[in-house]
Amino acid sequence: MAALIDIARGDAGKEGLGAPVCAWCDSPIPMARRLAMPGCTLCVSCQEDKEHLKERG
Repeated sequence: MAALIDIARGDAGKEGLGAPVCAWCDSPIPMARRLAMPGCTLCVSCQEDKEHLKERG
């Protein structure tokens, strides 16, 4: 419950859960992703885009 309160207050990063919304597109990041990838700041779609851009150089 404390983690949900932290998320609502915007303190999720302090708990290691990552951002509640994507830094690139402002879409909500599902809790399942945030639990699986602590500290994430991008949604899956934007993370894939970022990785593809990195591969291209």
